[in-house]
Amino acid sequence: RALRRDYETGVVEGRHPEHVTLHPLYPYQREGMLHLAFGERALLADEMGLGKTIQAVAACALLHHLGKAKRVLVVTPASLKTEWEEQIKKFTTLGHQLVFGPRSARVKHYADPGAPFFTLVNYEQVVGDGLDINNHLRPDIVVLDEAQRIKNWATKTAQAVKRLQSRYAFVLTGTPIENRIDELYSIVDFLDPSLLGPLFRFNREFYRLDDKGRPEDYQNLPALRERVRPVLLRRRKHQVETELPDRTDRNLFVKLTPAMRSEYDDYKQLASKLVQISLKRPLKKEESDRLMIYLGIMRMICDSPSIIKGHDCPDCPKLAELAGILDEALEDPDVKVIVFSEWEGMLRKVRDHAESQGIGYAWHTGTVPQQKRRAEILAFRNDPGC
Repeated sequence: RALRRDYETGVVEGRHPEHVTLHPLYPYQREGMLHLAFGERALLADEMGLGKTIQAVAACALLHHLGKAKRVLVVTPASLKTEWEEQIKKFTTLGHQLVFGPRSARVKHYADPGAPFFTLVNYEQVVGDGLDINNHLRPDIVVLDEAQRIKNWATKTAQAVKRLQSRYAFVLTGTPIENRIDELYSIVDFLDPSLLGPLFRFNREFYRLDDKGRPEDYQNLPALRERVRPVLLRRRKHQVETELPDRTDRNLFVKLTPAMRSEYDDYKQLASKLVQISLKRPLKKEESDRLMIYLGIMRMICDSPSIIKGHDCPDCPKLAELAGILDEALEDPDVKVIVFSEWEGMLRKVRDHAESQGIGYAWHTGTVPQQKRRAEILAFRNDPGC
């Protein structure tokens, strides 16, 4: 607290810049930055869409400005690495590296004496590289994004992450508790094992057990909230909506499966031949039509080859990514989600997923009769189960 007060005073007196990022933060984001930076080991559990990544990047930049940090390890799902890269480049001038490749190549990243400020890895890499990270990279800050990945303390991933060593640790998740309160225990245990004590004591204090010692209900939840209050900061959109812009865009990049990539490349080659012809002479109508068909098929493959007639492709990485987003968003019963796609076949896959998970939905496509569209829209707006 004294360090935070000194920093705030320094900003007022001009000893520190008003902003440590290239773009000003919203007031609630600045509060999140200060919570992380001066909490040293802290949990930011803002609702999805409030910019947890930006707040963590800003906290790292602040500690760099104060001379408290020279290296940061960001642990994130593989699909979010590029999102982190974009935010780092947008909000700071600090260097970064994305770790890819075989283990020998990854170790070179960690052992490089000239390694940039940010090093971005995914959870799977930490399982095999934890010792190298501790011995060679020696990060001052470890940031865990989508930290529900360590909610199960018994998994190899959780155990590997908890062996990472750093003075500062920032944990980011929109869902600190998904099913059971011991998920929160696992996350807080990474930050400060002394805060909640050993697991057996935690279970005895916050679970009501039956005659056989099995949990049957929760107890003492106000005491649990008070216990984690020093490390936990959580805001919902309705609490900060007056500070929010009209819309926040976030791009997620999802990898194609090898089979999808192979099929995509086949059509890419066909399209490329027609493009080469067009550089020498105007395309004939049938050639131009064929080029548009190839480009359309390539876009469909990026969603799922199964939406193309005659194809059967059970794997759908985009649907798996969407399923995770829905799980997080629908933790709040007041949240509504709209899913857009140019391909009705893809929307049918989303609909099938919603039905399998018991998620209520409204269906609005060009094939829905006009008189039914209004009813679907009203159901979406007014039905709490939709």
